[in-house]
Amino acid sequence: MTFTELVEELAGRSETSKKDTKEVLNNLKDVVIETTLDGGEVRLSGFGKFTQKNIKPRKNVTIGKNTGVDIAGKKYPKFKCFDSAKTEY
Repeated sequence: MTFTELVEELAGRSETSKKDTKEVLNNLKDVVIETTLDGGEVRLSGFGKFTQKNIKPRKNVTIGKNTGVDIAGKKYPKFKCFDSAKTEY
């Protein structure tokens, strides 16, 4: 399902305009991104939670040589589905 299809589906179910629904979804996305970038988490009851995953910096070792490459650490958003949402399938 694309973002546009999701907006249309939610607008139809909630009997609101597509414009208002799109604004709400964009605001939700912005809040989730800002919160996880700050190291927080967003929990949606009965659905799941968004957190930040941290990958530590490491060194890649080249086999057969005494050299290696430093790989920088990084952060990225992660979503974990709650068990109650998994049982819906």
